[in-house]
Amino acid sequence: MTQHIDSKELLEMKGQMALLKQKLEKETIVHEQLMRKVMKVKADSLRTKAILESILALTVIPVFTWVMHSLFHFSIALCLFFGIAVTCAQIYSYYIHHHFRPKDFINNSVIEAKKETLQLKTYYANWLKYISIPFDITFLTWFIYEAIQLSQADNTSTIIFSISFVVIFITVFILAMGQYFKIQRTADEIIGHIGELCRLNEKKL
Repeated sequence: MTQHIDSKELLEMKGQMALLKQKLEKETIVHEQLMRKVMKVKADSLRTKAILESILALTVIPVFTWVMHSLFHFSIALCLFFGIAVTCAQIYSYYIHHHFRPKDFINNSVIEAKKETLQLKTYYANWLKYISIPFDITFLTWFIYEAIQLSQADNTSTIIFSISFVVIFITVFILAMGQYFKIQRTADEIIGHIGELCRLNEKKL
């Protein structure tokens, strides 16, 4: 009789353990889905910012190059250098985000998502070191040199334009650096979420 009761209690305990395991698995799945949605939202924000920046840049390029050359007589070479460099930057931005797809954070494995995010960080870091900073220094030096040459003609409007542009250029560079570090922080947050998902998957196994 005692053995029958013990056996019955054991079966009940096994049943309770199975129910608890199912509940934990459901909670883990729900948590994983929420984490993936959070990562997708952050990835979407990076992609949206890149698109808006590209639209703004491609709108400004023709207007600004026309103003520089036609109204203030900066050289065609400088204007072309500026236009081509900024256009290439937007093509590079498209290339980066073409391979960084927010929907992958819902459908793909966490390993693939982490790989894409690390790749994004590397692309941005390489762009800053090897392209953006060298271009900014070269263009600003060239622009100041031509501005000094043009200012010798005592053209007040050119002097005002040149000073204003240098101030705006430096301001935009500082803002762009802030945006760069913000992108890297967001990417690090996504990688942190991926690490948490990996720990959840380990617990399930």
